[in-house]
Amino acid sequence: MTNRELLAECLETIAVEAWQEFVRRFEPIIASSVARIARQFDRFSVDLILDLTQDVYFKLCRDGFRLLRDLRITHEKALFAYLKLVAMSVAYDHFRKKRADLDAEEFCDDSAKLAVHGEAASATAEEKILVQEVEEIVERITTGPNAERDRLVFWLHHREGLSGSEIAAIPVLKLTQKGVESVLHRIKVSLRNELKRSRKGKQSGQRLKPDFSVS
Repeated sequence: MTNRELLAECLETIAVEAWQEFVRRFEPIIASSVARIARQFDRFSVDLILDLTQDVYFKLCRDGFRLLRDLRITHEKALFAYLKLVAMSVAYDHFRKKRADLDAEEFCDDSAKLAVHGEAASATAEEKILVQEVEEIVERITTGPNAERDRLVFWLHHREGLSGSEIAAIPVLKLTQKGVESVLHRIKVSLRNELKRSRKGKQSGQRLKPDFSVS
């Protein structure tokens, strides 16, 4: 049975056997995607991975399986890519809300030069502060009905290393490669401007800071 046929049977018949096959076939990609994000945040544990995997299923089942019903499978691997995306989204949302300590990441880009690494032991306090600042800014500057999608595009590119064409190949995003590049460019420009404004504000605050020392 193809992935398209399996998904159709799950949604049309709600048969127990079909859903058991769905779990058998797709849980490895869901769990491994969640685990990968957990490792990036240095918060890996078996119990947490199991909880987040269940959260992914809850999200897929919400609103009468809307996320799955809206999916248009264009090729056999599309469902794997989609479920990986949903799992990553659930995991990212969990850790953003928890505000856990971020793992070692160093952002760099020609404009707002950002590139993410993953070794927590090598991170300096300044790097961790920068990464947290970048996350908060990206959260703030992505607004409107496509805010979640745009953040996912940004992090898929910078954290997961996916190219514009690879991101555009994910059907649920409904973006061409040019559309992906446009989203990335827009966020980078806004991010660079926000970082510059933040740096100027901090430098100005340092210059105006009164001296309370006693001579």
